[in-house]
Amino acid sequence: MTSGRAARAAMLALLAAVWALAAWLLWRSSVVPSSLQLPHLDEHRYFSAAQLHKTATFGRFSFIDWVLTTVAELVALAVYARKGGRFARESAAGRLGTGMLLGMLGFALVWLVELPFGVLELWWQRRHHLSNVGYATYLFGDWFALGGEFVFLCFALAIVMGFARKLGDRWWIAAAPAFVGLALLFAFIGPYLTPTHRLKNPALRAIATNSSRRQRLMPGTEVGTIETCERM
Repeated sequence: MTSGRAARAAMLALLAAVWALAAWLLWRSSVVPSSLQLPHLDEHRYFSAAQLHKTATFGRFSFIDWVLTTVAELVALAVYARKGGRFARESAAGRLGTGMLLGMLGFALVWLVELPFGVLELWWQRRHHLSNVGYATYLFGDWFALGGEFVFLCFALAIVMGFARKLGDRWWIAAAPAFVGLALLFAFIGPYLTPTHRLKNPALRAIATNSSRRQRLMPGTEVGTIETCERM
């Protein structure tokens, strides 16, 4: 037992060291080369005071909306964590079924909590002419993508609980490659779950065609637009 605890402690220390090294290297990295000299641009020369004020107001509102969304999510999850034990005790679906049921209920709860803030963000974007997405489209037009996230969650829960039941604390060793395969699968089918629209503007279609040619996309690849307001 002592050797097992020592091995786990050593593994955690190694992972912490790797994480700290990666964080340090990332902190020292730079997106722009240090030798690149960028000219100083005064935004007041290119934009009016009214435009700059609207930009600051838009960003401030979006930030407040994000903060309120995060707080609402944390509160909802805290309440769910306190009430979830009762659901687990009253469930007759077995350990695996109960775990998946709790995960699904948590997913639905987070989605419902996020929904009013997402509608508010969409209203703000429409008010500033940054989105043409209708409220009905936002609420009901992205069900395939939402369903894909739900299925991904179900598979993830089944993998974790299935391996944990068989392997105990070492479940993550077998689950890691399964998660990689699951992520690759949904990365492939994800674009097919997102509704798109063909470009109608001839100028934009010409730009998209030239861009596709430069990026050496497969011949016949269609370039479209996604008219959606991301759920936070």
